Amino acid sequence: MIAIMGCLLLFINNGEEAVQMGGFGLALCAGLSFAFYTNISKKLMVQEDALPAVAMTFSLCTLFLLPFSLSNGFAWLENMQNLWTILFMGIMCTSVAYLLFLNGLQKINSSTAVTLSLAEPLTAAILGVFLVGEQLSGVSWLGVAMLLGSIVVLTIGGRQGRLHNKLKP
Repeated sequence: MIAIMGCLLLFINNGEEAVQMGGFGLALCAGLSFAFYTNISKKLMVQEDALPAVAMTFSLCTLFLLPFSLSNGFAWLENMQNLWTILFMGIMCTSVAYLLFLNGLQKINSSTAVTLSLAEPLTAAILGVFLVGEQLSGVSWLGVAMLLGSIVVLTIGGRQGRLHNKLKP
């Protein structure tokens, strides 16, 4: 819960723009979808190795997204640079990343994996500050601290749990 609150505080608005409820709703749907994906993947990993699990999941997702591609067309594939970009993003940024995620999911529970994935917006915010020169408010920095704290608690808690299990007779 601390991690979720930290994420909310990290992206709290400085009053410069209004929050659109449609965008908030879509972000909530994306988060719920990721939690659903993680839980389904964890169950799938009991029956399959990581590579077939990623292949099955992305094949199913492709079928769900195909109607959007058909309606918007494939003209972007005519430019060879677009094709190489999409191949790189599909293989390296998606397939390899999720293959690693599912391999890690075999070693930890789903709730820990989802909480640790909150490091992604944390990393984006920190990179924005140091590489792009973005400014975070005090409330956003409090969110950064809460996210970091929750990740530390999960890490220490996981180590103590493994140590406790090793000491049991």
